[in-house]
Amino acid sequence: MGSIHRKLLGLAFLSLLLWPLGVRASDDLTLTAQLIWGSNDQKPKDSKIKEVDSKLNDALHSVFKWKTYYEVGKTNIPIKLNETKRVRLSDKCEVEISNQGKCKVEVKLFGKGTLAVSKKQTLGKDPMVLAGPDKDDSAWFVIITNPAP
Repeated sequence: MGSIHRKLLGLAFLSLLLWPLGVRASDDLTLTAQLIWGSNDQKPKDSKIKEVDSKLNDALHSVFKWKTYYEVGKTNIPIKLNETKRVRLSDKCEVEISNQGKCKVEVKLFGKGTLAVSKKQTLGKDPMVLAGPDKDDSAWFVIITNPAP
């Protein structure tokens, strides 16, 4: 076998060894989770929550009925392929996210330690929205987005 053939064979072998690493890296995700509270009441005076930005506000108003939407918390969640992470968004709210590859995730939403909802979705440009009732004519939402689908 000639020198060039050995080099090409070696390069092909090296490519086969490194190829799975590239595939796995592209399936790693950094997701954003926002805890949103929708209410017809005024913002509590001592609260550190803030109104959502105008784009999200318009999107929520087009679907839901509440007068004001507040961001209670927001966090970025790096998650590797086939990894599951549980993240606390507030004292009463946690999400557990499983990265199933190719932007497909399973998200479990926990309220006060109890599973409220579980949902699977491929995250492209459309966010995943999980919601639940609250007291006094209000509701809470968790919005999961993939900033780089």
